[in-house]
Amino acid sequence: MENQIKFKKSSFSNNYGECVGVAKDNEKILITNTNNENPIVEFTKSEWNAFLKGAKAGEFDEFLK
Repeated sequence: MENQIKFKKSSFSNNYGECVGVAKDNEKILITNTNNENPIVEFTKSEWNAFLKGAKAGEFDEFLK
């Protein structure tokens, strides 16, 4: 049986196509648009941790404008 990946949808997503999902598959973190689960972007745990730390520190706030 094929492994079914379950994406967790952000609580900040809405019903207008702004739906980000995250899942864990073995040692990889997967990111997708939950309205269309292809493509899926893969990250290692260390890459994902570096991204989260940067996001929490405001390093990507310029992309919110």
